[in-house]
Amino acid sequence: MRGVLAVILCLAASVAFAEQITNLPQDQNKWYISVVGDTNDATYQTVLGWFDANPDLKSLKDQCHWCPVTIDNPMYTDRYAPTTKALPMVRVQDAQGNILAEIAGKNIPSTGERLYNAIGVQVEFRLPHLKHRRHPQPKPEPPRPQPVIVVHVDPPPQPLSDGGSPQIRVRHVCVALAMICLVCLAAGIIFSRRNQHAS
Repeated sequence: MRGVLAVILCLAASVAFAEQITNLPQDQNKWYISVVGDTNDATYQTVLGWFDANPDLKSLKDQCHWCPVTIDNPMYTDRYAPTTKALPMVRVQDAQGNILAEIAGKNIPSTGERLYNAIGVQVEFRLPHLKHRRHPQPKPEPPRPQPVIVVHVDPPPQPLSDGGSPQIRVRHVCVALAMICLVCLAAGIIFSRRNQHAS
């Protein structure tokens, strides 16, 4: 009986453990906030305090991986020292490690609210550029066929002919009628002048 009870307890514990693993939060896409500085620096301590005292910074901190790093930490020497321009430094990075905001040294604002705004301005500027870089570039379009240009070549010269002047045909009915009217008018004028002289 004790053996059966032990097996049931082991199975229940393993099911509970499995449920606990599957319900862990998915945080692989979280951003990172690193606050780097000297423990003895008052500005560094003030900046750290802002992330608890200022509601906006606290909300940002709660949504990200929080990494306070001091210069005596081996992580500072390995990861941050080569890229840190001034201390203290606040750096916000996306899940891929791209820097979205970095405020350091004399650029640290005087209040937590201003620090939050400075982070927001840099993220607003850099994030669209990073998203643009991540999108696959469209494939180049295949070359379009060039339009065919037809060159009209003058016909070869015709041989000279002694057959007289060319015949010109009037193609428009209006022109032909106008010519007939003019001939009739001229004939009428000539005929009327002859009748006047005869009388």
